[in-house]
Amino acid sequence: MTEIRRWTGFPALVAVLSLALALGAALSLWGRAGRALAADEGPVVLTVNGEAILGSDFYQQLDKRAGRQVLEQMVLELLIRQAAKEAKLSVTDNEVKEEVERLKANFPTDQEYQAALVKYGLTEQELNGQVSINLLLKKLGEKDVKVTEDDVQKYYEQHKEQLGEPAKVRARHILVDTREEAAAILKSLKDGADFAKLAQEKSKDPGSKEKGGDLGFFEKDQMVPEFAEVAFALKTGQLSDPVQTQFGYHIIKVEERIEAKPAAYADVKDKIRSELVNARAKSPDQVVKELREKARLDIKWKRYEGVLFKTPPAGEQ
Repeated sequence: MTEIRRWTGFPALVAVLSLALALGAALSLWGRAGRALAADEGPVVLTVNGEAILGSDFYQQLDKRAGRQVLEQMVLELLIRQAAKEAKLSVTDNEVKEEVERLKANFPTDQEYQAALVKYGLTEQELNGQVSINLLLKKLGEKDVKVTEDDVQKYYEQHKEQLGEPAKVRARHILVDTREEAAAILKSLKDGADFAKLAQEKSKDPGSKEKGGDLGFFEKDQMVPEFAEVAFALKTGQLSDPVQTQFGYHIIKVEERIEAKPAAYADVKDKIRSELVNARAKSPDQVVKELREKARLDIKWKRYEGVLFKTPPAGEQ
């Protein structure tokens, strides 16, 4: 039922991939510009009604508007690679491929994923490069983390219920506006009326009405609390009294139950270890901050002295 299910929002589809894309977008543009300049395609980029836009002016504007950001990104990438080399950390092609597949999975279709690449001006190869950098950054944050078997076992014991399969119920409901309507429906049901037929006739819930009020299987936290508490307290086949929620008054009938199933330690220990490492690792921001603080920058182009990694005035981002 769409009306009373707790809305948790869709995964941040674009946001998940946007970080990796955005990191490389400016650098990708600058890189292409550099390749065009090296190819010596002539002094004029194009003409507008016969008036030329010169390559020198074009690159000057690129430098002015994006040069600082691109240079900062290049510095950060180099610092990450240097630190990873010093720590003997590396990223395999398979790791990059798996991470890209996880990013792709957050898009409903491959077409939308490809559109995001186009939006940020990246090729698959350039995205792979940015994902590789992100994975190195993650490994740098994790490199000093220690997680023992006792840590994993303790976490398992404390979170056994959450790690397993949660209890589920399959229920039907009839949603109406007033307690009086709900009470009348309950009386009809107790007198032998068919629940599915009454739901089709009386229920206000468009998501389940035509299915005889059937909500399918759901977990407790997938429904609003008032509804969930009653549904999970009912026995199979039992009818509820009228239940008030923000949507109105419900009569609930549980059709089936699936009891919670604890997770086996062997099945979840690797996942637990990974979660503990992630929780204890330095954040990417912290790793970058430390790398920048230790870095020695010898800036040769005077216009970049004193401006790298400084917050620019509003409107000059």
